[in-house]
Amino acid sequence: MDLNKEKAVKRINKAGKIGHIVMIVAEVITVVTFAALIFFSTMVAVVPKDFFSFKTSVMVTGMLDFSKVDEEASDEQIRESIDEIKKSGFAIFTSDPETGSDYRVEGTKVYFDTVTETSTFSFEKLSMAFVFLAVICFFSFFTLLCAGFLCKAFAKCNSPFDEEVIKKMRLFAISLIPWSVFSMLGNYMIAYMSGSPKVSLSINIAVVFTIVVIFALTYIFKYGAVLQQESDETL
Repeated sequence: MDLNKEKAVKRINKAGKIGHIVMIVAEVITVVTFAALIFFSTMVAVVPKDFFSFKTSVMVTGMLDFSKVDEEASDEQIRESIDEIKKSGFAIFTSDPETGSDYRVEGTKVYFDTVTETSTFSFEKLSMAFVFLAVICFFSFFTLLCAGFLCKAFAKCNSPFDEEVIKKMRLFAISLIPWSVFSMLGNYMIAYMSGSPKVSLSINIAVVFTIVVIFALTYIFKYGAVLQQESDETL
C-alpha cells in the first residue's frame, strides 16, 4: 500500500514539474505579447484620432411575396407592409434614385433594398482595443503565475493534501475571478469596435462554475488533509 502511495506521489510531482515548465513558457509569451500591445497602443495613440477612419455597411435585398397569402398586392397593402418592416428598425431603406421609391413591384413580389447598421473603424478604437488586450494579458500573466505556483507546489509535495497545495489552489481560484468581469466587458468591446449601439452584458457561466468548483476542491483537499493528519497521528 505504501509503494502505491509513493508511486502516486511521484506521478503528482512529475505532473507538477511538467506543468510548472509549461506555465513558465506561457508566462514568457504573455509578457512579450503585453509589451507588444503596449508598444502598438502607444504608437497608435500619438496618431490624430481623425487621421484615418472608414465605415462599412451591408446591402440587403428583401422580398415580400403576396402570392403566398390571400391578399392583393395593392399599393395600399404594399405600403402598409413596408411601413411595418420600417417600424421594426432592423435596417435603413434606400430609395431608387430614378423613381424615388423605396420598393419595386414585379408581379406578386415586392422587392426593397436596405442597409444594415454601419460599423466605423478608427485609430481611436484600435488604440482602445490594444489597451483592452493589454489588460487581459496582464491578468493572464497573474493567472498563469498562480497556476505555476500550484504546479510547483504539486512538484514538491509529499501529499496532494499538503497545506501549501491547498493555499496555492485557493490563490489560483482567486486569480480567475477577474475573468468573470472580462467575459462581460468582452461583449461591450466588440460592440464598441463594430460601432454597434447595442451592448449586452452577460455573465460567463462557465467561468463562474470553474471558480466555484476550484474553491470547492480547496475545501475537499483541506478535509483530506485533516483526515491524513488524524491517520498519521493514529499510526
